[in-house]
Amino acid sequence: MSTSFTAPIKDPASILDHAMSWTAWLGDDLSIASHQVLADSNALIISQSQVQGGEVSWRVAGGELGRDHTVTVEITTDNGQVDQRSVTYPIRQR
Repeated sequence: MSTSFTAPIKDPASILDHAMSWTAWLGDDLSIASHQVLADSNALIISQSQVQGGEVSWRVAGGELGRDHTVTVEITTDNGQVDQRSVTYPIRQR
């Protein structure tokens, strides 16, 4: 299953923390075994990604002014299921 979201407008100079929860999708039986947080361009910098319970968090910085960047978050569960969600970051001067 793949789901997409749009984040609030991000200034290219801002450095923000974001998180995405899979708790409802995982239920009581599954946990996140591994994850990836990937940007569609080197202009958007992803750092400090981590898993805490059923949530993946990361820090986002930079971005190309006037462009909408996409960040893809992918998890693999402890039983091998894979889910992927995308967040679009509109990069605008604020």
